[in-house]
Amino acid sequence: MWAELHHHLWHFVEEFLGKPDVYWWQFTLPYIARSVAIHFLSSACLGYAGYWWMRTILSRRPRTWPDRCIFPISLLFGCAISATTHIAIDGFTTLA
Repeated sequence: MWAELHHHLWHFVEEFLGKPDVYWWQFTLPYIARSVAIHFLSSACLGYAGYWWMRTILSRRPRTWPDRCIFPISLLFGCAISATTHIAIDGFTTLA
């Protein structure tokens, strides 16, 4: 049972990622630096924007959200957006 589950999971990952057309050694160093910068900066900026967006929304209703809950919820939301951006860039673009 575990072997079959492992096989199906591995097959799904291979289908999602696919075989690369080009490999890392075929890229120039400036291209790699630009891709990594876009990858991490876009994730950081979107995560930070999500954090402040959620913090603003929760702070405008002080009676419904206690002060001790605003920071952790906002941080969790920002981290979730950042991780989702990483996954989206890795899976659906050539910038990874």
